Amino acid sequence: MINNCPKITVVTVNLNNSSGLEMSIKSYLSQNTEYSELVVVDGMSNDGSSDVIESYAGAINKLICEQDQGIFDAMNKGVLNAGGEFVYFLNSGDTFYDKDVLSNFYKSCNSDKRIYYGGMEFHLDNVGIDRVNDADTWVCHQSTFIPRYLLRQELFDVNLKVFGDSYFWERIERFNVPWQR
Repeated sequence: MINNCPKITVVTVNLNNSSGLEMSIKSYLSQNTEYSELVVVDGMSNDGSSDVIESYAGAINKLICEQDQGIFDAMNKGVLNAGGEFVYFLNSGDTFYDKDVLSNFYKSCNSDKRIYYGGMEFHLDNVGIDRVNDADTWVCHQSTFIPRYLLRQELFDVNLKVFGDSYFWERIERFNVPWQR
């Protein structure tokens, strides 16, 4: 561990996005750290994702391959199988901003009782727009390192198909968990 910071579990959920899954796994493997684990949750894809999973089996610490009730159910499965003290969601098709995201987190981490967050960049290829998210005005799960204990207390609502992370943030406000950028 660096600075006594606990291990991170990177959770990647996937359903029929084999190329996105491979991109996310490659991005995880490019990180300059060994203090993390990768949990892949696949909702029984039928598009060749199993071939990608097989190709990267040595990099995947835990694999859950089963039907789910949607993205937030799959994310909950990842949380419940996480061994790290922090959870970071890198869903199928997402990538880290650069190879130093996890090592930079370890350098700044000083508490397992905080939510660490940063900005993120959206690439909307279908309309040709790039937007940089300002994390001080809006935070999404793909730009946060969340303590596992907190996620396990307040799992994502599986009845929601969108904005489950927004609803999660609303519900955890009562815990008064500090945030650090």
